[in-house]
Amino acid sequence: MAIDRAQQAKWGRIGGFRLAATRDPKVYTAAAREAFLAGFNEGHSCRLCGTVSMPLGLAESEVERRARAIRREHFARLAIASSRARSKGKAPGVSARPGAPSAAPVADASQPTSTEHHREHSKSRAA
Repeated sequence: MAIDRAQQAKWGRIGGFRLAATRDPKVYTAAAREAFLAGFNEGHSCRLCGTVSMPLGLAESEVERRARAIRREHFARLAIASSRARSKGKAPGVSARPGAPSAAPVADASQPTSTEHHREHSKSRAA
């Protein structure tokens, strides 16, 4: 029996929750986190930041200082991109990026908003 992608994703989430419930995530993600952070010591390249290269021959303390600055810039740019993405659907006619056309959908008044949905869900669980 074949499982569709949506079901596969749900089972994957369940497996992730089980793993986190039975083991310390900081332990089993330590190697990946260390490799990710060490990658900034060599420079960085992504669509948000462009390319930042680390000059050769720098002292280790200077490499660490610059890598820390590159990481901070990267995560600050991610925060801006995330904020823009979240604000896209909030108000018709309001653009997430200055000068960009708005693609915000008009909310259907017959459907509850996300906040109303969560309030109703909380009330039904408390009752």
